[in-house]
Amino acid sequence: MFIYSVMDGSFRETRHLKDLLLVNLDFIQQQQELLSEKDKRIQHLQHENDTVRPASITESACCSDQQMTVQLRTHTHTRLTALFLGLPR
Repeated sequence: MFIYSVMDGSFRETRHLKDLLLVNLDFIQQQQELLSEKDKRIQHLQHENDTVRPASITESACCSDQQMTVQLRTHTHTRLTALFLGLPR
């Protein structure tokens, strides 16, 4: 009777650990998918930024290169922050 009780407890512990492992694997997979989506969004925003940059420079020719760089970095930072925080863009 004692051996059966120990084996039963061991089986429950093994099952519990297996379930815990599967939950963590699901969580990891969801995080990987989320990171992949965010990477794609960042690439899109970088491409958009690169596309918009020449037009912005010609529109505000009076601005120095340093001022333009600060403006572009601020704009990019704001959009990326909104993306990571899940705010509307």
